[in-house]
Amino acid sequence: VALLVAVAVGQLFHYRGQAIVVEGRGFANSVTDYDTFVAGTAFDPGSLVPFTLTLDEMVAEFAPDGRPVEFRAAVTVREPGAHPAPRPAVVRLNDPLEIGGAKVYLQGNGYAPEVTVRDAAGEVAFAGAVPFLPEDDVYTSRGVIKVPDVSTGDQLGLVGYLLPTAVVGEMGAASVHPDPAAPLLVLTLWRGDLGLDTGVPQNVYELDTARMTQVLEADGTPTTILVQPGETVELPDGLGTLTWDGLPRFAALDLLLDPALGGVLAGAIAALVGLGLSLFT
Repeated sequence: VALLVAVAVGQLFHYRGQAIVVEGRGFANSVTDYDTFVAGTAFDPGSLVPFTLTLDEMVAEFAPDGRPVEFRAAVTVREPGAHPAPRPAVVRLNDPLEIGGAKVYLQGNGYAPEVTVRDAAGEVAFAGAVPFLPEDDVYTSRGVIKVPDVSTGDQLGLVGYLLPTAVVGEMGAASVHPDPAAPLLVLTLWRGDLGLDTGVPQNVYELDTARMTQVLEADGTPTTILVQPGETVELPDGLGTLTWDGLPRFAALDLLLDPALGGVLAGAIAALVGLGLSLFT
């Protein structure tokens, strides 16, 4: 009975949030700052401990054969109430950081190319880091760059892959190692209406092409744009330019609070003790 009650209480008051944080940036412990957030029916958003967390460095170490060696996120935590002074901390896999009664887990990591896109008039239409999500062990990562703030012409969308250690051959380009030894962006370009003004929420990692047209070559194949770090390339059809400014990493953090875990543990232990007594006494 205690176990069932504890589980029920946990379902009412628990919460869990996920956030992708790029190096040098952070987030505040509020519902609106998380990428995804789920909570029990009795959860009060005002009960969240008002802390902030900044990702100082995301360290990912790999062996020469690509085998992962270590992942750790160096962060700075600020808790206005209990610890007003900023304090450094480290989050590792299977070694969460405890803040405000909740635990922050390191769930993943990847790269967030920092790019600047200028429109046809030469005005900066987009500038910032865009997380690309890894899809395999060598960190072949897919991402979308949405450029809505053009001063003239169509809105732009670039879809493609980041290859950390790229090898280009007759069959195309592929990554052979997760470290950024020879990074390369392989992108295709869409023009039109991104659909951001419709009021319908969009997935930031997907491009809605319903009102867009893909830029094609003369033979009808999609135009492929290859970009290396520090390079500026001309977009086709005079649509502007794209500059790859840097390659920071990101950390995927998962925050979890379940106030009933202690009750669940106590109920489970009591049930096992009772079962043992009934069998052996």
